[in-house]
Amino acid sequence: MDDHNVSGIPAALAAAASADVLLVAVGDSIPIGKGSCSEMSDSGTIDLPGSQLDLLSALVGTGKPLVVVLFNCRPATFGAGPFSKFGPNNALLESLGAVLVAWRAGEEGGRAVWDVITGKVNPSGRLTQNWPRTAAAVKSPASPYLQHKGAAGNSYFTEPATPLFYFGHGDSYSTFTIETASVSPDPSVTVFNAGDSFNVSGNVRSGRGDPSGRMSILLYFVQRNPTKWTRYGPQLFGFTKISVNGGGASTPFTITAAIRDMEAFEPATGDFEVQTGSYEVMVGTSVDTLKTGFYLQVNGTYTWKWDFSK
Repeated sequence: MDDHNVSGIPAALAAAASADVLLVAVGDSIPIGKGSCSEMSDSGTIDLPGSQLDLLSALVGTGKPLVVVLFNCRPATFGAGPFSKFGPNNALLESLGAVLVAWRAGEEGGRAVWDVITGKVNPSGRLTQNWPRTAAAVKSPASPYLQHKGAAGNSYFTEPATPLFYFGHGDSYSTFTIETASVSPDPSVTVFNAGDSFNVSGNVRSGRGDPSGRMSILLYFVQRNPTKWTRYGPQLFGFTKISVNGGGASTPFTITAAIRDMEAFEPATGDFEVQTGSYEVMVGTSVDTLKTGFYLQVNGTYTWKWDFSK
């Protein structure tokens, strides 16, 4: 798996000749101190190790639908950087029919993978991290939790300043859309205190003919007024996972969020405190699908005013 021996690729192509759909398992090795993803072992790249990209590239050349099952413990790339022999900036990924991320699957992992592939289960797993385009992009603006307000809008001139997949990304056999969303109590007439909470409610609709399934709804905030300390944004501070009816039906949802979860660290007190100001609340299924427009005025545990003379 980790070496660059390509001698087995002709046999793989021969086996693929009689197949209608190609199902290929790739990923990391985990021997401690020696594996591509293990304790006491580092790598300067997060490309799939060894000759695995050579195998995928050869199978893509057959023109047959190719489904990749990725057994991994870190994000993997598919020819990172502008000079990859498989095409620039993960171009190989665009030729894959689907990628099923299984992580380090346990004893029932094989059954779970099979149930998803055969459609017995409508997948609902979502990424709990951004999936970077290269190892170097981990601390670029492509990672919202590591990007402060006012940071440059791009990362490297050789690639987009976006992740391959955003936090919260995940496909299923259904198309779920957040139709409506509102906040209560009404933020246009309410000033929230640090100990208060509020609800975000709305409806999710499935596509016509789509099966029922489960989806995650994420709640983020950005502090809009000037702040004493740099705030990372947008920041996740609430979520729920709901069962959604299929066949184009509408399903209601409600997320209860606490103002105290908008806190920030205050070095002067060594504590986390809610800052007074204006907060924008956003709801979506992933970072790149956030709906905006809810503004909350918050009375925090202290007030700090920007000094424009400095």
